[in-house]
Amino acid sequence: MLFRSTATVDPELVVLGGGLGVAAVETVGRFAPAVSPWFDRRVVAARLGDDAGVIGAGLRALAG
Repeated sequence: MLFRSTATVDPELVVLGGGLGVAAVETVGRFAPAVSPWFDRRVVAARLGDDAGVIGAGLRALAG
């Protein structure tokens, strides 16, 4: 799915978030070159990690 999406959209950077963001970034970094040699995009973990949903919900609640 990740490889197919990047081939369609052609982003410069792919950000993976959520609870498995860091693990997914490590996995993609290890296997992407072997599975898809054309996949040359930078893949990073989201800065907020697991907390993104909680922070977003809190900001939404404060906004009314």
